[in-house]
Amino acid sequence: MSTPNSVIHRFFAKFFLSGHKKPAGKGGNPAGGAGGARLNRSGNLSIIDYTLFVKHTIYMATWETIRDVRLAVNDPAGVISILSVSALPSTGVHQTGYYLDTDGLYYVYEDGSWSELELMISDDRISTIIGVVGEDLAPCRVLGIIARGLGTRVPLVRTTSGTESAEYQRILDLYRFYRGLSEDCKEQHREDTGANTGRWGTTATPEIAGGLL
Repeated sequence: MSTPNSVIHRFFAKFFLSGHKKPAGKGGNPAGGAGGARLNRSGNLSIIDYTLFVKHTIYMATWETIRDVRLAVNDPAGVISILSVSALPSTGVHQTGYYLDTDGLYYVYEDGSWSELELMISDDRISTIIGVVGEDLAPCRVLGIIARGLGTRVPLVRTTSGTESAEYQRILDLYRFYRGLSEDCKEQHREDTGANTGRWGTTATPEIAGGLL
């Protein structure tokens, strides 16, 4: 569930009112009257004193919604459940991430100790994406962002650490994993929306970053 907040965005509407001249009078008001020229519209659009106001709703994602998106995109990788706690327990459940609400970080219990989980994308960014595209479309958008981010890291790590390094193999595996999830998500969305015609074909694409992007 998301919490709606109404936001007013103010745009100068000179272009919007092209063809309309300001009435003559003191201060641009009709016949010098007070208050300015007003043209009010019901709904989400209104024009006041030749300024266009657009009202729309931005949804602020709750932590529960962010958690659901994280689980849908496998971030953190290998975690199948996430719990919110005020203090870390003495031991943790296998494949379960723990969100510590006192510091806003995610932890996992492995090999007898707690360690911080590596995230591919922040909670704040997921919340912003949910506010822009909605809860249903957010996972696909998040997966695309994660894959592109990892894709830019692959050549950098290859240059600094070499292709035989463990770090390079780790980043490459993560990139391939999230790119595959992103492509699957987009394909599923096309099928769900009827955009997939079912026709097969081949196309030639340019090679970018050695074929990694």
